[in-house]
Amino acid sequence: SEPTVGRGGRPRPAPGDRVGLFSAEPQPAPASWPPGLRPPPPRARLIAMAIDLVVLIAIFLAVQTGGTRIIDAAYPEETDQIDLLNDRIDATEEDRDAAEERVDEAEERIDQARENDNDTALEEAQADRRQAQAEADRLDRRIDNLEDDLQDVQGDLVPAQLMLTAAILVFALLYLVPSSVMTGRTLGKQLLGVRVVNADGTRLTLRGALLHYGAPVLLSLLLLPLLGQLVVLIVLVGVLTWPRNPNRQGLHDRIAGTLVVDG
Repeated sequence: SEPTVGRGGRPRPAPGDRVGLFSAEPQPAPASWPPGLRPPPPRARLIAMAIDLVVLIAIFLAVQTGGTRIIDAAYPEETDQIDLLNDRIDATEEDRDAAEERVDEAEERIDQARENDNDTALEEAQADRRQAQAEADRLDRRIDNLEDDLQDVQGDLVPAQLMLTAAILVFALLYLVPSSVMTGRTLGKQLLGVRVVNADGTRLTLRGALLHYGAPVLLSLLLLPLLGQLVVLIVLVGVLTWPRNPNRQGLHDRIAGTLVVDG
């Protein structure tokens, strides 16, 4: 069917042209594709991506574990300080929570004393609340100071952490890029009969491979300290935009100028 026009004059696939992620059926090539190329079945493309994602997670965990051990060995004093400060923060937070519970209990006694018109019990409860609140405030300040100390010590490890992030990026790209430049395939794509080419149908170049794979990996590593495991979902949302794209390209394909094709 003829595509409709979306925002900015870009073609938008008609409802019948939209492809489900789990479809095993071969898909027709968009009119903009070079002759002789066709999209892979969506299921094959998805499984190939899942295989590569599992490998990348394994690489991340292996390098992260090994790198952390190296950092611990290279910075034993800072590592011990971080562990000690974390333990102190945890213990102080428990004491602060206990003090806040005493504040809540004192407030309940205050309400009860007012209901019973018991001035003596009211004064005792108010004194207990003031004491517990002062203790909770003191412990809050103590936690703030400990966290400041922790950040100072962790700052000494920033260069080593950056080197660890760079090592993860290098190992991930070593898995993804060389085989893609030589054959257009990673392990997952090799197993599922899928490959990556330039948008004009020519063999994938080093630049195209670095943009195609490097952009999502680098973005994931940059956002990981801020978003944690949520970063995987965010990156996948961008990668998995190809079923609704008239040219069957994910966001990373559009950045790199690449196509994922059958064969």
